[in-house]
Amino acid sequence: MGHKQTNTLLIEGMTCTSCAAGVQKIIEHNGGKQVRVNFSTGEAKYVSSKRAVHERIAKAVNKGGYHVVTGEEAPNFSRVEKLFAFCLFFTFPLFLHMFAGKNGILNDPIFQISFTLPVLLTGGFYFIKSGFSSIKNGVPNMDVLVSVGVLSSFFYSCYGVLLHWGAPDVHEYLFFETTATVTTLVLLGNVIEHRAVKQTTSAIADLNDLQSQTANKWVEGKVEQVQIKEIKLGDRLQVNEGDVFPVDGVITQGAFEVDQSMISGESEPVFKKVGSSVVGGSLVRSGTGQMIASSVVGASTLDKIISLVKDAQDSKPAIQRLGDKISAVFVPVVLGISVITFFVAFLFFDLGIQKSMMNSIAVLVISCPCAMGLAAPTAIMVGVGKAAKKGILIKGGQTLEKIAKSKTIVFDKTGTLTTGNFEINKLELKPWYDLGREPNDLAHDHDSLLEGVRLASKELFQAPSQSQAAQQVYQVLLALCSKSSHPISKSLHAQLSVSHNPESLNHVREIKGKGMRGEDVNGCEWELYSSKSENLKSGLGLKSDLCVLKDKRIIAELWISDEIKEGVKENIQWLKSNGFLPVMLSGDTKTKCTAAAKEVGITECYFEKTPKEKLDVIKKLTQENPTIMVGDGINDAPSLAQAHVGISFGEATSSAISASDVVLMNKDFSSIRSAVSLSKQTYLTIKYNFFWAFAYNMFAIPVAAFGFLKPMISALSMAFSDVLVVGNSLLLKFKKE
Repeated sequence: MGHKQTNTLLIEGMTCTSCAAGVQKIIEHNGGKQVRVNFSTGEAKYVSSKRAVHERIAKAVNKGGYHVVTGEEAPNFSRVEKLFAFCLFFTFPLFLHMFAGKNGILNDPIFQISFTLPVLLTGGFYFIKSGFSSIKNGVPNMDVLVSVGVLSSFFYSCYGVLLHWGAPDVHEYLFFETTATVTTLVLLGNVIEHRAVKQTTSAIADLNDLQSQTANKWVEGKVEQVQIKEIKLGDRLQVNEGDVFPVDGVITQGAFEVDQSMISGESEPVFKKVGSSVVGGSLVRSGTGQMIASSVVGASTLDKIISLVKDAQDSKPAIQRLGDKISAVFVPVVLGISVITFFVAFLFFDLGIQKSMMNSIAVLVISCPCAMGLAAPTAIMVGVGKAAKKGILIKGGQTLEKIAKSKTIVFDKTGTLTTGNFEINKLELKPWYDLGREPNDLAHDHDSLLEGVRLASKELFQAPSQSQAAQQVYQVLLALCSKSSHPISKSLHAQLSVSHNPESLNHVREIKGKGMRGEDVNGCEWELYSSKSENLKSGLGLKSDLCVLKDKRIIAELWISDEIKEGVKENIQWLKSNGFLPVMLSGDTKTKCTAAAKEVGITECYFEKTPKEKLDVIKKLTQENPTIMVGDGINDAPSLAQAHVGISFGEATSSAISASDVVLMNKDFSSIRSAVSLSKQTYLTIKYNFFWAFAYNMFAIPVAAFGFLKPMISALSMAFSDVLVVGNSLLLKFKKE
């Protein structure tokens, strides 16, 4: 079996989800696997094992009435825009026929046929080819209706010319202008719709603009400019003031002030020094230095963000799935209504064949299944794109809908409601360690284990040389915390690294939800656990926050603290006023949790919970109401997955991006409010769009059937119904959260 690879096609001509579904079937029928088609961005992605399959798929897509754009083509004007300009040139003289007298060249059949044929063979064929392909693939689209309408008027006009050639009333049978005008107006609608839909993906364009095309790479002692696609993991890159970091990496020399606003939403520049991680696409405001590449093109944080935004509409909300079901039967139903309209008008109302046919054509061209296909995806793209520019990554339409319908929002305390910047307030060594005597095993003598004297903790921390024992504890802590991404570990590491060197430990590893473990050069096992951890046997009565163990025996206790984040109280109040029940769920002590909950205005609080107990609480809450869980994305992973929506605070890392349904790229608590508000606004916009799409068709089709609208007016109405849906979605860009 050949090597499988993901291929991407850029396709013109897709106007809604029905078109995307048709393209998907074409690709699947020609050997493509795991197909994903995004009509908004015009991209189709699929997996294939042979180059021949890729070429066959491209030809099949072109044959199906769409156009695969190659790298050599200039993207200045789309195919639809060129067709519209060409058809407009020939349609305008035919349109004037409606205002001319019975005589003259404008009413001459030869003149009208001569100007109609170029329109029919270009713009008309564009719709006919697409409509035929959609029927062949089992997903009939709007182009079927347009094709039937323009062909009916054209062939009826040809029949009238042949039957009444030379007769003074021949002009009464000429509806060539209907063929040309309907074709051109629908093309105009497609052009406006295409440009409007493109605006819904402006966030993707803005993110793409962040990507640098070149990088300064160190090669054999000198700097060479290379294309970013040539960068490999571990390459040393030179970065200067005004540059954009080409890929993710780690600073190895120099210091920078970095603008990450387009990636994390942070308005203030962030200081980066040696050892700091940087995200590709962020701008260097000041500073110069070097970095080591930790990602390559296509795998950077920015690439993943762009991919996430592009793929957002793949996850459809329930309301869109309902719209898709209606769209699937819409075209056959409208064709049936059109036929019924003709026969009822002709047989029962005696309107004559001409008027009956015009009413029938008006039904075909006024109906608009595309409006239903555009209702959800365009709103999702605008909402998700707007959120991404604020550093809020929302993974698709289902997530937006779930957030909008949620009633309960659960917060972890540490790193979510609080800053997560912990400080050691007190260290207490157990007496056996300080006196050099061997302790009893935890299982045997609790009293002798816990008795002792406290060593002047804060003074001891500031002057660790006063105690060799304390010095070693700090060194062990530093070594253990250096291998953990937990907020407490990161904070302690930052505090201790200023004045201490780490102990040499081997096999340092994180025990998820419990603590850290490692071995020193003498084979002794060191552990760092929460004092409430199930690893520590019950009955100890520990009052501290953390314990350091050596060979399963407690040798030190630590007391730590952090503070409530800025703006938490105000945003909790906003959530409550918008119908949410805020809940705190933490593994911290009762005293700390109840104090924090009271300070921020949370009345329901769960404390001293293990990861398993947290999961049980979330299960209970989700059974009662749709529930959002907000946590750090690592230790709260089971709870985040169990909740209807998991929201995690990330720090622009790949692990954070894949952790939850929503990732907040900065630590600003107001991002939660923005995520909730944007979700509610987007979901409301989707509902408004569907209301308009349904109401338009329910009203317009009967009006056309009763003969109150000419086909040309119907075509114009249909064209702009799509634009109104997309325009309503675009209004999301300007709404305040």
